[in-house]
Formats: sequence, C-alpha cells, structure tokens
Amino acid sequence: MDGVLYIRITNPVLASYGAEDPIYAVVQLAQTTTRSELGKITLDKTFEERIELNRSILNAINYWPLRTDWGLECLRYEIKDITPPEGARVAMELQAEAERKKRAKVLISEGQRQADVNVADGKKMAVILETGGC
Repeated sequence: MDGVLYIRITNPVLASYGAEDPIYAVVQLAQTTTRSELGKITLDKTFEERIELNRSILNAINYWPLRTDWGLECLRYEIKDITPPEGARVAMELQAEAERKKRAKVLISEGQRQADVNVADGKKMAVILETGGC
C-alpha cells in the first residue's frame, strides 16, 4: 500500500525540538494506522471504501498529540496505490473469473428458458389456431 500524506507545520519550535524527526514519525504513524485500519475490513472492501479509509486514517493520525507535542497537523491522507500480496491477488482473480463464469451460465440459462417459453407459446398458438379458437 502506498499513500500520500499532507502535513502542515503549526509550531516550528515544536517541529524542530518536539521529536527527533517529526516528519519520519508522522509517516511511520500513518503507515501503522493504515495497516490497522486495513485490518478491520476485507480486501474487497478496501477498493470500495477508499474515501472512508482516508478519513479514518486522517482522524486516527490527528488524534495523536501532533499539534501539541510535535507542532504538526495532518491535513489530508490519500491512498495512492493498493497492491495486495501475491496470494490474495491470485485468489481475487480466481474469484472474479468464477463470478464471470457464473454470470455467463445464468445468462445462458435465462436465454434458454426464454427460448423454451417462446417455443411453448408458439405451439400453444398453433394449437389454438388449428382448433379455430381464439
């Protein structure tokens, strides 16, 4: 996972002396928070809920005493790229392929059912016409 973190220095003195390397510390905090937030949802939901994830991560980062101890404020966090582990990626591809095959079978069966209904209606109409009924 790759993200972009936008930070504003609110207190230059604290940013200089409040932590040894406040930017590095905030980046580390963002990474661990991201892992924590991702652990709460499924991989499929990760792609669907990027906006909510960004918001949750930003709130969690700003919960820490960045302003009071480090003189920093996180303005925005954006998930830039999500690269699932190889095993998860393969599983997702297999699942997607299975879903495509399932949809294709359903469409074929629905088409066959409609064709059978059409043939039955045609036979019914032929019988009605042969018998002279309406």
